[in-house]
Amino acid sequence: IIILNKKKSQKHKITLVFDNFLLRRGGRVAEGAPLLREYTLKAYRGFESLSLRHCNMSNKTLFEKIIEREIPSEIIYEDDKTIVIKDINPQAPIHWLVIPKTPIPKISDCSNDEVFSDLFNTVNKVCKDNKIESFRIVINNGAEAGQEVFHIHIHILSGRKLNWPPG
Repeated sequence: IIILNKKKSQKHKITLVFDNFLLRRGGRVAEGAPLLREYTLKAYRGFESLSLRHCNMSNKTLFEKIIEREIPSEIIYEDDKTIVIKDINPQAPIHWLVIPKTPIPKISDCSNDEVFSDLFNTVNKVCKDNKIESFRIVINNGAEAGQEVFHIHIHILSGRKLNWPPG
């Protein structure tokens, strides 16, 4: 916590820096893109404003930390190029994430066909191995599309009827 100004006659301001996190409108905390954003909340414990700023201080994404076993996760499958984990906020009974071990922020940043091939081959393998015949795959590209972790990943959703259109 950094107190920027604490004179009573002036506006009080506290800046909280969350390593690699961003507070988004609506109160959701999500791993952030490499941007700086600032939000202000009014009247918090006697301070006139509380400012939350995203600062990407770590070079590693959440998924890199999972791949390197710095953060625990339930691993479904892993090979030398990809890892499949359970989503911590499942939107279906089966909600897995297929993640390349190569950190690429967004699908639009990827020009390597091998990465795409590895991801889709892994989707097919884990679904066949787990006898999942009906499933949906989702790839979000950018914050406006709902991407929260800026490391390419594919969502596999199954285990219930999935409606159309999504979102």
